[in-house]
Amino acid sequence: MSGYRVCVYGAGGVGGYLAARLAQNGVDVTVIARGEHLRAIREKGLFLTSVAGDYHASVKATDNTSEVGIVDLIIICCKSWQVPDIAMTLPPMIGEHTVVVPTQNGVEAPEQLANVVGGERVFGGYIRIMALIQAAGHVVHNGVPQAEFGVGILPGVGRGEQQLERMREAFCGTVGLFLKIEADIRMRMWWKLIYIGSVSGVCAAARATFGEVCTCQQAAALLKAVATEMFSVAEASGVVFPSGEAERIAHQHSELGKNTPNNTPSMMRDFDKGGPSEVENQLGTVVRYAARHALKVPNVAALYAILLVQERKHRLAHHVM
Repeated sequence: MSGYRVCVYGAGGVGGYLAARLAQNGVDVTVIARGEHLRAIREKGLFLTSVAGDYHASVKATDNTSEVGIVDLIIICCKSWQVPDIAMTLPPMIGEHTVVVPTQNGVEAPEQLANVVGGERVFGGYIRIMALIQAAGHVVHNGVPQAEFGVGILPGVGRGEQQLERMREAFCGTVGLFLKIEADIRMRMWWKLIYIGSVSGVCAAARATFGEVCTCQQAAALLKAVATEMFSVAEASGVVFPSGEAERIAHQHSELGKNTPNNTPSMMRDFDKGGPSEVENQLGTVVRYAARHALKVPNVAALYAILLVQERKHRLAHHVM
């Protein structure tokens, strides 16, 4: 789409995939990256290996938002725990019609972004994809060929239809990427938190792959119990789900174990690397929301407590609070 400018903040698996596919579609893309990954993208471009087709993307890359200029769309693809700090760096890219869309596995990012750039500029968002950095400048996408990028106007925001339409035009025809405009984006963000948070917590605590968890009767039962508790918290928070969503998540967890049995969630990979994870933003969020509504979530709370011990060690080692 001529003239439409996008900044993808964070060029990891998710951000790298989005940046490459949008560039392939003719969109003017800048990525915010760092370290060896940034140097590789600057020198050789961004390489994407994907079940939907490989692509070598030429994108602008920097670690300084002041070098980007005003953009139409900012897609936040960092880890959830990084959002508050990253929000403070966004103003140099914000114009009158700029929209900011988070993709994190959680429900707190929109408010954290709105505190800095204003709620009228922040949409709700999520992405369904399995992708990771294979090496500096090289992103690998596996699993389902068509990634789903959901976006929608949040409750109480009285503008955004024009920006949504421009997004739709920019994403139209993108290979391996479907933009889904959601009527109830808050519900969909909670849905993703339940889907990802439950399986991430169980896999990380068990030190197991998707396949190992889903084929162990006891672990699969725990996974279902955790998801059930998360649904109860979301509903107590005012989220209304269509009928049968709990069964749908259970089915998709089962399919995850069958189709990608050797894969692990990003939370577990973060633990393996000894770095900060999203345990606070996935499990911790649910525990805190449950407390607001005086709900008991014993299985979620147990996973959270178990994983929090290692999480605190990793955050201390990386000087992250």
